[in-house]
Amino acid sequence: MGRKRKRQWQYVHLFIACVITLSICGCATLESFSRRVDARNHLFRGNDFFQAGNIEEASREYEQTLTLSGTSKPGDSALFHLGLLYVHPGNSDRNYTKSYNYFRQLLKEFPGSPLAERAKIWTSVLKSLKSARKAITETQIDSWKQYRKYAAEKDREVNARVEKEIDESLPNAISIHIARGDMYLTEEKFTESLREHHRALVLSPKEPPGDSALFSIALIYAHFKNPQKNYKKSIVYFRRLLAEFPRSPLFEQARIWIALLESIEKYKEVDIEIEKKRKELTW
Repeated sequence: MGRKRKRQWQYVHLFIACVITLSICGCATLESFSRRVDARNHLFRGNDFFQAGNIEEASREYEQTLTLSGTSKPGDSALFHLGLLYVHPGNSDRNYTKSYNYFRQLLKEFPGSPLAERAKIWTSVLKSLKSARKAITETQIDSWKQYRKYAAEKDREVNARVEKEIDESLPNAISIHIARGDMYLTEEKFTESLREHHRALVLSPKEPPGDSALFSIALIYAHFKNPQKNYKKSIVYFRRLLAEFPRSPLFEQARIWIALLESIEKYKEVDIEIEKKRKELTW
């Protein structure tokens, strides 16, 4: 009788231990879920501020997202947008080094993120900008305004010629072309990716997802591994996005890209002219 009672108490103790364990695990799971929800709420608010051009509030919300999510999603999105904020032309505290570090952190902590490919492009462009800025001064840049205007006009002519050559008899499957284009870009098949996004743009020239096609084409021309990399062409397509899709969710990102690529082009062209003048002086 005593043994039976003792065994019963053992079951009771085991049951209590299980209840306590489940309660602790449940609380931990609930807390983790709550943090993820809070992180996403801060991310959404940050995106709203970003679209409205409110840099300070957007930065605060993205930092809060990062604090809550750590190395889990949506931390990758928070890091990507923080990188964008520090190259934003409307940011008085613009800092290319900070931007570069955020993109590098994204690549390190979220290598499988869908934003990783764009972060790679950003890190390459920011490195190019840093190299170009070493030798060039702001006063030298001002003398090249006329040249940039001429270059932009020539690029528009080239852009129009490319679009004219696109086969307009392609099947009306915009989403398929964009999906293929994105797949080719991931595989670094730039010619094929460019072709698919151009096809999507022809089929949807004035309405979404034409803005996405324009953005992707511009990214291809800015991609650091593209043998046909051309920042001027990239700027042309980003400018088309601003002009033709002013309400696109990609509008602010396109503005940032334009400001950054134009800075790189300024430095490059002035550097070429300086070298040319130096050679003339040696004769």
